[in-house]
Amino acid sequence: MNGFRPVTRAGSQVFDAVAADPAGTLVVSDFDGTLAPIVSDPTKATVLPAA
Repeated sequence: MNGFRPVTRAGSQVFDAVAADPAGTLVVSDFDGTLAPIVSDPTKATVLPAA
């Protein structure tokens, strides 16, 4: 996890837990509408260049 620095205590706790057991970690993100524009066909969603 090079280059990532948590800025809150909660972030540090998550970072430490992931670093301690990366194989037991699942990262889930709401892609459509969060990192990409909302589209009528979710299979057409693409990441915004700045994301």
